[in-house]
Parts: sequence; structure tokens; C-alpha cells
Amino acid sequence: MNKAKDWGWSSAGSVMLLVCASVSGVWFIRTEKKAPQPMVDLDLFKNRVFALGNVSLLLNFIAAYTVVFLTPFYLTLIMKLPISRVGLVMATFPLVMLVVSPLSGTISDHIGYRVLTCSGMLICSFAMVLFSRLTAANRMMDVVWYLLIFSLGTSAFMTPNSSAVMGSIPKKYLGIASGILANMRSLGMILGIAISGAVFYNIAPTALIRSHSILNNDEIQKVLAGFHWAFVTAAVVAFSASITSFFSKNSS
Repeated sequence: MNKAKDWGWSSAGSVMLLVCASVSGVWFIRTEKKAPQPMVDLDLFKNRVFALGNVSLLLNFIAAYTVVFLTPFYLTLIMKLPISRVGLVMATFPLVMLVVSPLSGTISDHIGYRVLTCSGMLICSFAMVLFSRLTAANRMMDVVWYLLIFSLGTSAFMTPNSSAVMGSIPKKYLGIASGILANMRSLGMILGIAISGAVFYNIAPTALIRSHSILNNDEIQKVLAGFHWAFVTAAVVAFSASITSFFSKNSS
């Protein structure tokens, strides 16, 4: 996806890879349905809480890795921060989750998971809108605050969603369910980087991004446009996760 600008969406390489991915996905599903002992029991996805919980997790990680992937570019290309400072800014995300995630799990035990998962992804979507409005005039603390807001939303979502998914199926399927959740996280990471990279690199001048030269005002605006549309895309993804969370039946 992030090579499409260089190759062209209609190029032989792009078309071949898209076809291979589609065929492989269909073949995997057909094989799993026919297998007497499937690697992934697809009947689990008939469970509404399990299915929508996994979809929500996938969408959450797509949005999260848009932030993880693109924010360092903004800090280095636009704000000209040293790498050491960029690392400190990005540490906001895991540090907030370390503190807040256990609290969201405790709260969900009392009020149910759906309020937290739905509101958490709405907060994430709001944070993506804030990221999409970044300009060359923003300060480092603005980015820290936006990361803080997004981290709070993700923390509110993550633990209750995982608990709901794991609690919605019989105990004998817990190992498979755990593996599917892990796969959704990994797939979300991959798609988050691929989709945000595709949007960003199809708008921003890649030759300038790869160079270490100082950007002029016109070049900065083009790079900011790439950030804007990538984060707008992530905002839509996060909002979609709030919808799937809302329609997940509350088990409490």
C-alpha cells in the first residue's frame, strides 16, 4: 500500500499483490471451514460480542499505529526536535496506558464494558481530529496533550474490550480466542502503518521526507497536508470502532 505511489495502483506489482492477498484470504476461510480440526474455529465469530470485540480491537490498533508511525515524523520534520526529545514525547502513550488501563478494568467490572469501550473510541476519534489540525505553529506540549487524550481513550477501551471478548466464549476456547486477539493486534499494527503510510506518502513529497534538508514553507504545507488526511482517515477508523463497540451486546 505504501509503495502504490511509486508503483502506481494499476501497476502489475500492485495488482498482483492485491489479488494474492484476496485469494489467500478466501482460500484460508474455505480451508478452515472444511477442516475437521481447524486452526481457527470460525464459528466463534457467530458470537456477537466476540466478533465485534475483535473488529473493534483491529480498528483501535489501526488508529493507534497511525499515531505511533506518523507522530515522530511530525516532531522531526516540522518541529525539528532531536531524536532523544521525540522519544520522551512518544513515551506519553505507554506511560498513560500503564496507569489507566488497570483502572478501566476495575470500572468495567462495575458498570459493564460497553460504556467504556464506546466512549474510549470516541475519545480516540476526537484525539485524531486534534492531530489532523496540527500546523507548523504548534508546540511540543500540544502533541503531548493530544497523545495524552488518545492514550486515555485507548486505555478506557483496551482492558474492558479484551475482558468482554474472553468472557463471551466457553473456557475450552480461551486459548484460540487469545490467539485471535493477538492476531488482531498484529494485523492492526500492520494495517495502521500501511494505511497511514499510503495516505501520507500519496500526498506528501516523499523525496523531501527522505532527505534531511530544511523544508521551505510550501514543502511544509504539503507535508502537513499528508499528516492531515492520514489522521482524518484514522479518526474515521476510530469512530467506526466506537460504533462496533456500541452494537456489541453487553454481557454484564
